[in-house]
Amino acid sequence: MFLDLSQFEVDGDGQVDEDEVAEAIETLLTERPYLAVAATVKQPRFQAAGPRRPQGDCRSEAAHRAGREETNARAVDEAHRKGQLRDYLGG
Repeated sequence: MFLDLSQFEVDGDGQVDEDEVAEAIETLLTERPYLAVAATVKQPRFQAAGPRRPQGDCRSEAAHRAGREETNARAVDEAHRKGQLRDYLGG
């Protein structure tokens, strides 16, 4: 590693002197400026095209559509069993 962590004293609560750490980092970056990221570097911003699905959901749009159609078919069957099909269909 670039910094010898044993050079920092740790108190009884497990804390280190933040100023001492900051100074060590500044010294390191002065000696090895290639380790620093230039302030003018912009991180790329990515935008997803289209609607996003929950992570891990790799089903196709056809599978989603089939699921919706199955749900609708169940609702129609339920309305038919209850004698409410005309109400369900708006007629």
